[in-house]
Amino acid sequence: MANEYLTFKNTTTITSIISLLFGLGFVLSPKEVLDIYDVPLSEEGYHVTKLFGAAFILIGLVLWFVKDLEPSDLRRNLSISFTVGNGLGAILTIINIFDDDTDVNGLEWLNVLLYGIFAGLFAYFAFVETGDTSKGTE
Repeated sequence: MANEYLTFKNTTTITSIISLLFGLGFVLSPKEVLDIYDVPLSEEGYHVTKLFGAAFILIGLVLWFVKDLEPSDLRRNLSISFTVGNGLGAILTIINIFDDDTDVNGLEWLNVLLYGIFAGLFAYFAFVETGDTSKGTE
């Protein structure tokens, strides 16, 4: 019996909300958000942070609009993509934490945790959850 809370809809909804919150923060108040992480940037850096925020908004909206997908090749491919992207985010954040040239605070571990959880959840829907994918995405 599958866990009633471990559903694709719950996973995408939670990931979407968190992505949208980070995205809006980076777009609307990049300096304030990065101050929480003790990351000072130039004006150009804040511009890049806003673009990063726009990408988070894109991710959040895609996840929101696909949350009702039934098992299909499309859903599996999206899950693989989000597994890879979140796994890479976790790895890059860990590398940054242990880089001697980088000053980080403890909040970096929150990013590792979030990326890791989302990578694991999407890996479940990519490789473990079974469903008839022969129906397509009609």
